[in-house]
Amino acid sequence: AAPDPPASPSARCSMAEPTETKAVPACPSARPRRSSATRDPPFSAASAVLLRRRGELGPTGSPRTPRHSRQQVAEPPEAPAAGDAAEEAGGAEQLYEMNISKELFYRLNHARQTYDFVHRMKHKHCALKKTRMSIFDALTRLGELEDHEHFMTMFAPSHKYTVLEHAMLTAEHIRLAYPEERWFQLTGLVHSLGKLLSHGALGKEPQWAVCGESFPVGCRFEDAIAYSEYFIANPDCRKRRYNTRHGVYSQNCGLAAVNMSWSAYEYLYHVLRLNKVTLPEEAYFAIRYQTFESLGKHGAYACLVCEEDIEMLPWLDRLRHFRQMAYAEMRDVPKLQQLYKYYAPIVKEFFPEELAW
Repeated sequence: AAPDPPASPSARCSMAEPTETKAVPACPSARPRRSSATRDPPFSAASAVLLRRRGELGPTGSPRTPRHSRQQVAEPPEAPAAGDAAEEAGGAEQLYEMNISKELFYRLNHARQTYDFVHRMKHKHCALKKTRMSIFDALTRLGELEDHEHFMTMFAPSHKYTVLEHAMLTAEHIRLAYPEERWFQLTGLVHSLGKLLSHGALGKEPQWAVCGESFPVGCRFEDAIAYSEYFIANPDCRKRRYNTRHGVYSQNCGLAAVNMSWSAYEYLYHVLRLNKVTLPEEAYFAIRYQTFESLGKHGAYACLVCEEDIEMLPWLDRLRHFRQMAYAEMRDVPKLQQLYKYYAPIVKEFFPEELAW
């Protein structure tokens, strides 16, 4: 008789008993944590981290398959209709151009995001001496920027959208799903404000230093990072200090102690911290790590994660889910003036009148 198929990753996560070797230190928190909602995806970032710790995920984040499992044979795709040939040709050309752009982006990003570069960018941008703006002034400027990040997702919009339009759709999706969590709705509205780095008023940084996948610097680059083969051009790969599992960090030190690659989200995290915005810790965590795909999908860098990080991961999953939903359903985009009446009191609750940028 053929053996039973292997359990799914989520099933293994729920069935397997945790193997505790030693207590994992907790990292400090500035504010009390909020309780997690119950609407979590079946295979979450927390599940991925725990599976990686137990050795049940491979180096690229895919579940390890037992040797006795049966192989699944894929069925051949159906032949397209004759009338769809021209449409498919146009789609193939667009896909080719998207892949070329994505490859060039990651070549530049992975070659230049070094430990020293991140510290130079923090010194350059975290002094917050460029300008002062309110949140709604910043959102208005965000409407002047085209969203370049959609080409790195599986969704290709039929026409170009601004960063502001995507942010408003994200916030409105969260508002429908979480009507009581006003702070989370506001997090969805402001989650892309860091992309003002590419605006002329804040330095006009290149896209490879604004968008894309986030990852730790100062330790070995994991294979689970997209296009990880391009790290071969990164100088840190030839420095022994940065080319070990933990690098300059310690076991389970907590992500708050880890330097992340420089991006819009890292910049926004520091802007909010330095302006003493009173959003809860879950919001700060979700904003900073929203494109930390190798952690959220594959459980990479589990050796740096502490217990408090694991408790925060469900909120990271939720924000990533609504970001992707907004990319997939870019239609009926509201105007900022239509949302002002609802979000203005929430902004006043958590943000100062003006922020330094």
